[in-house]
Amino acid sequence: MKELLVKIYNRLDPRFQAWVNGLRYRSDYKEWRRDPKGRERVSRKISRLKGAFKGRRCVIIGNGPSINRMDLSVLKDEYTIGMNRIYLKFSEWGFETDVLACVNGTVITQFWDDFLKLKTIKFFNWRHARGMGDDDRTLLLASRPGLDPKGNLEEGLYNSGYTVTNTCLEIAYYLGFSEVILIGVDHSYVHPKGHGGKTVVSDGDDPNHFDKSYFGKGVTWQLPNLDGSEYVFARMRELFEADGRRIVDATLDGKLQIFEKTNLSEVLKDSGFQSKSEGGPDLVLE
Repeated sequence: MKELLVKIYNRLDPRFQAWVNGLRYRSDYKEWRRDPKGRERVSRKISRLKGAFKGRRCVIIGNGPSINRMDLSVLKDEYTIGMNRIYLKFSEWGFETDVLACVNGTVITQFWDDFLKLKTIKFFNWRHARGMGDDDRTLLLASRPGLDPKGNLEEGLYNSGYTVTNTCLEIAYYLGFSEVILIGVDHSYVHPKGHGGKTVVSDGDDPNHFDKSYFGKGVTWQLPNLDGSEYVFARMRELFEADGRRIVDATLDGKLQIFEKTNLSEVLKDSGFQSKSEGGPDLVLE
């Protein structure tokens, strides 16, 4: 019966899937709404950053193998947002991303000790990270029901959008970045048969990320839902464009077809928006 329900679920329109998920996690959402101190803590930490980076650009770094073919030393002077286990690249690059987001429970719980060592600002899913820590470099957010991103994080709610990349886009929107450049969003996976969101255990090297140990042997992970993520990517594009901003995709040979394609070196050279090296507010929490 469970397998039949899963098959039905995966044939649903992403909007109906979101409705089902809203029912599944309704109790968590209600608990967050009943916690004014949690919402006040988020607002206190982040409110001064709302729109603070208008007129500036940032680079969201995905974890696809394509980043191994790119010279990312040029990003040291750019505002950057990373996700999940991107920290495995920090030593090689010689810098940390300004922000790191991780909202998947299997990743948070397995690699929490790694996250604690990072100096960067970290955004975590409150449902999975509560009780683990909430210091001056950490922000805990609750998943908002539905698929339409709001771009306002002050109530402590974010849109998960089937992929942490969409969470990163919503963070970038809230911070006010006028131009967001995607790299490493390969949008292509080799994985066991199964529905999006199915939890599996890796039985060998990881072919889907920049490091073979990323989800290496013995690591638990969840299969992607590419159709669902594409639906929310399109909503993110609409959100940015409605405010006169833009998202471009500089991923090498990426399969995602939602955003305007570009080349990283060209977009950094020709961008009319400011980089971190040109001055600007500090990206720190209160």
